[in-house]
Amino acid sequence: MPLRDRLIALGDDVLEGRVDRGNAAVAGQLWNIAIGAIRTGLKAKEVEELEARLEELEAVLDHKRQESA
Repeated sequence: MPLRDRLIALGDDVLEGRVDRGNAAVAGQLWNIAIGAIRTGLKAKEVEELEARLEELEAVLDHKRQESA
């Protein structure tokens, strides 16, 4: 089950009294930490990909400059 759906279900369970509020709060905090870790990982991957593309563009530019000289 996707995390979004789990959070919605957890909220529903708390409101219906099936899950203790304290336990739900801890679960929500842990899931929030997981979301932050995933977000950080995705940003790091994006930066790595952009750096690689920038290096490729710089190499092409240097090659064109050498051809012009």
